[in-house]
Amino acid sequence: MARHDTQGSFDASQSWATFDVSSVHAGAKGFAGAAFDGRYVYLVPIDNGTAQHGIVARFDAKSPSWLPKG
Repeated sequence: MARHDTQGSFDASQSWATFDVSSVHAGAKGFAGAAFDGRYVYLVPIDNGTAQHGIVARFDAKSPSWLPKG
């Protein structure tokens, strides 16, 4: 998962933060897309290379609480 700070320059490395979703659950990998409901980003699984069908991962886009509303 990558997150861009829109207050920074798009091409500046310090404007970006990343997080390895599989560090929370080993099966959370192999995503094909995402959906956003205004608060959460849902990562849509595809083939994660195991017998599991994949894990839907949910990311709270409003965390931390200082992020702007709307």
